[in-house]
Amino acid sequence: MERYLQSAHASGPEAERKPALLKAAYDEIDRLVNFSVVNARRARMQATHWESLATGVAVTIGIGVVLFSGWLLWWLRSRAVRPVLDLATSIERFAHGHHEARAAEAGPGELRDMARRFNQMADALAPPAADAAQVPGRRRA
Repeated sequence: MERYLQSAHASGPEAERKPALLKAAYDEIDRLVNFSVVNARRARMQATHWESLATGVAVTIGIGVVLFSGWLLWWLRSRAVRPVLDLATSIERFAHGHHEARAAEAGPGELRDMARRFNQMADALAPPAADAAQVPGRRRA
């Protein structure tokens, strides 16, 4: 390329070499363009690879978060919420005159203790004619 530009102002025998130098300059530019295109394609392929890898990782993490959240909700519901609701239902039934209502002693230790104490209170407050061991519907865990 430099030779062609230098020969642009030349005259005489050097001027006759201009077409050959021009062709050589174009060949160099063509090689440079081809080199750039090859590198651009290679960079695009690498970017596509990393993008698909990142997408796969993101999807995997997303699925993991959803599964973990579902498991956490199930665990909270079964270990904390359900025993509290069952205890509340038993208390409400007892308050509405169903003196045979007892709470299931399930869930975390504190809830089992509350249910046990409610059942003891219900046994103490129940009419004397009802024997706690013969009361149908009594639930004990």
